[in-house]
Amino acid sequence: MQFNPNEREQELLKQINKIHPKEYALVRLTSTMLHKSIIDASGIIRSILKQGGIVDYDTMSKGPSGKKLLEVTILSSQVYNEKASFYRPVTKKGDPRFWVYGLKRIIHENEMIYMTVLNNKLVIVPLTENGFHLNIIEDYFGLDEALKIKEELLHLISALKARGPVLSESPFKRSAKDVGATLERELGILPNSDKLADFKSKIELKAKREGTRTKDTLFSMVPDWSISTIDSSPKMLQTYGYPSNKYDSYTDLFVTVNHEKNRQGLYLSLDEENGLLHQIYEDEVSGKKNQELQLEVGGY
Repeated sequence: MQFNPNEREQELLKQINKIHPKEYALVRLTSTMLHKSIIDASGIIRSILKQGGIVDYDTMSKGPSGKKLLEVTILSSQVYNEKASFYRPVTKKGDPRFWVYGLKRIIHENEMIYMTVLNNKLVIVPLTENGFHLNIIEDYFGLDEALKIKEELLHLISALKARGPVLSESPFKRSAKDVGATLERELGILPNSDKLADFKSKIELKAKREGTRTKDTLFSMVPDWSISTIDSSPKMLQTYGYPSNKYDSYTDLFVTVNHEKNRQGLYLSLDEENGLLHQIYEDEVSGKKNQELQLEVGGY
C-alpha cells in the first residue's frame, strides 16, 4: 500500500497549502478502514488534534466512557457538517482511533484525505478527482494574516527585481552579510537584534549571492542532553570525532547525519509515537546500537 501522495495528490496539496499553510496529516483509506469504520490516530494526527484543542488522547480513558463525539467539516462538492468519534478501545494498549461519519459517501478505497484544524474543528478535504473543489476550499479557509503577509512580500520582491541593480550595503568591501543586509534595507527592514522573523515577525528572510553553493540553515534544534547517552557537545566530539587534517593534536567532527548510517556509524530514527528524533550509533563490528542523542520534535 502506497501511503505517500502521488503526483496528482501532491498538486492538490500545493493548492491547499497556498490557501491554508498550516499543519496537516494525510490518510489513505484502506478497505479495512472503510469496512470497519476505523482509522488509527497516528502520532502526527494526535499532535494536530491536541494542538488544535480538539482531543488529547494522552488524557482520554479507554472504553465508551472516554469516547468523544465532535463536529467535523468535510470540504468536497459542498461543505458537509458531520460528526466524528474519537476513542480508545478497551485493549491492552488502547490504541487511539477515530472515525468520521459520512466519509464513505465521498471517499473510496485507496483514496487519500487531507486533515487539518481550523478554529478548534477538524477539517477534511478529499484529494480525489471528483471530491476536490478549489472554490469551496478557498471560500471556507479564506486568506489568513500569514498568507496576506506572504503575498505582500512577494509583491515587494517582484518590484525590487524589476528595478534592477541597487547599491550594496557594503559597496567598497565585500562582506558575507551584505546581500542579506541590502535586501532588508530595500524592503524597509531596519537593522535589529530581534529574535522574531524578519518580515513583519512572520517570515524569515534568507539571501545569498548568485552562484553560491553553500546550504542555508532554515532552522536548528538542540538535543535534550538530560535524556541522551551523550550529554554534551564536547563529549559528542570526543566520542565520535577524528584527527584534524588542519591542526595537529586537534579533533574534528564535520558530518551529515540522516536516515542512512554515515562513516561514523551515526544515523537518525524518528520515534513518531513519542515525538522524538533519535540519533543512533551503530557499531560496525558488533552491530550494537546506542541512542546517543534525542531531540523533541512534537508538533512537527
